[in-house]
Amino acid sequence: MLKAQAEELTKNFQAQFKQLQASKPVRKPLVYRQQIKPVRPKLRLHVVQQEDDDYPDPDWDNSLPDVGDDPDASAWTLDDHQNAIDLIIGYKREMSKILTN
Repeated sequence: MLKAQAEELTKNFQAQFKQLQASKPVRKPLVYRQQIKPVRPKLRLHVVQQEDDDYPDPDWDNSLPDVGDDPDASAWTLDDHQNAIDLIIGYKREMSKILTN
């Protein structure tokens, strides 16, 4: 009995499959052409030498004392160093908040 049902289902499936193949037009496979990019000449980079502001002209005097020129100044304590670090970190945190908003 099961064998007869299986054969009947197989015949029905094959008939439906043939109908589907007959009704569906056969398409040619798509052919992809290779895209050709135009050749562009490489640009030559022209580097402009800028003056380095980190190293000012040694002959120029801004008449301001350099850091560490005051012999009467008291030495920095650990609290002074920590306050300076806190100011820098606080500034960076504020800038990151401003930039992310």
